[in-house]
Parts: sequence; C-alpha cells; structure tokens
Amino acid sequence: MADHGNDPTIGHSKHTRENVPILIKRIGHEGLTDIGTRRTMADVGQTVADYFGAEIEFGTSFLSEIEKH
Repeated sequence: MADHGNDPTIGHSKHTRENVPILIKRIGHEGLTDIGTRRTMADVGQTVADYFGAEIEFGTSFLSEIEKH
C-alpha cells in the first residue's frame, strides 16, 4: 500500500488526490472483496485497530466488509 499517488505529468511534487488500491490477503479465503473508494487512508489504520480490539480516533473500519466474504 502506498500513502498517496502523485500524477507524474503535473510538473510538481505536491501531493495530488490519486486513488491507490488496497490489497488485503486473508489466509484461507478465496476471491476478492470490493471495499470501494475510501475517504481517507486512516480507514486502513482504523481497520487494523478494529481487528486487534483497539480504539483510535480517526478513520472508518472496513473489517466487517472483508470478514463477511
């Protein structure tokens, strides 16, 4: 996973709003789950925190979306 994507054709190194795919492999599970476009990378951190039963302030967990498949 990358923290951001920069359009290489824009002529500057400031962050741009590019979509970067999230790939998660769960042992024992086949197939793909589309979790859609997330609003923030904080959703990844929130999902990891949710998995371990921790609480953090930012992001929206998508753990339930990937566990149901």
